[in-house]
Amino acid sequence: MIEAIDNAAMVVLGPGSWFTSVLPHLYVKQVHDALVATAARRVLVVNVTPQMGETSGFTPSMYLHNLATTFPDVRLDWVVVDPSSLAEEEALRDACRLVGAELVIEEVRAMEGGRPTAVHDTLLLASVFQRLLD
Repeated sequence: MIEAIDNAAMVVLGPGSWFTSVLPHLYVKQVHDALVATAARRVLVVNVTPQMGETSGFTPSMYLHNLATTFPDVRLDWVVVDPSSLAEEEALRDACRLVGAELVIEEVRAMEGGRPTAVHDTLLLASVFQRLLD
């Protein structure tokens, strides 16, 4: 995993369960240190909806405040958020600055039968990642 981070063009955190899937990797010193040192671009994809029982009531800026408090030396290049999750854009832009990131607002939520789902569309995310790398 460390070699993959060292050789990556982009490292993506999320989407996923914040406290049980995204952050735990950063508690592993070698992974944390590799993420801090890598020349790769670092992207956080904010969940399109809070996870019941884990991040209930979280706003997108709360994820970043939590990251900045828990891992103050982890920097990001971009934070990707779906506009449907964006209730507090200025607070989110301020939180992005805490981690050195630029806010990217893109439609990345999956639709089913014309209705939004609680998950990301992998092709839309891939398209965003490609544009960010270009």
